[in-house]
Amino acid sequence: MSDFVDFTINNVPIVWGAILYATTPNKISYPISSSITDLNLSTILHSHAYNYLMVMPGFEAELYSGAGYTGTLLGSGYNTYGFTPIVVGCTSTTAVSVRLYFKGTVI
Repeated sequence: MSDFVDFTINNVPIVWGAILYATTPNKISYPISSSITDLNLSTILHSHAYNYLMVMPGFEAELYSGAGYTGTLLGSGYNTYGFTPIVVGCTSTTAVSVRLYFKGTVI
């Protein structure tokens, strides 16, 4: 029996793995279901200061200051083997890309 509730089809997750929380310029929360190479390409996600990152069980997430997962690592949450969501603070003024892992594999 697995330690995880399995929300997958053919080993691909069908749920979001993380949520970004921003407080400026507007308070928003945005679910992340796969890696995002450039948040600036989204009219919703660009130019926000992300303060918190909630990571679901089975997932790991990393926020970077540059497009394509480059630049400074601004925050990360490792919850690959966890059983409850975790919330981590980010040292971000503006995150530009998010790399999301599911059970250790980039998605």
